[in-house]
Amino acid sequence: MTSDAVSTDGKKISKSGRSLSPEQAAAAEMVALAREKGLDLTGPDGVLKLFTKNVLETALNEAPTR
Repeated sequence: MTSDAVSTDGKKISKSGRSLSPEQAAAAEMVALAREKGLDLTGPDGVLKLFTKNVLETALNEAPTR
């Protein structure tokens, strides 16, 4: 887990003191968890490649057909 704080409006605050969007907070959490587990972030077996693959597959599977 990250040690980022949460503001009164529910947005995460980064260590630098700026508010993070929900997308940035999710990405920061994913990177922190990968680092905790000792996983590579990039490269052929990296978390980024797997995440990108999963996002693209999910988008294609949920795309409306015409």
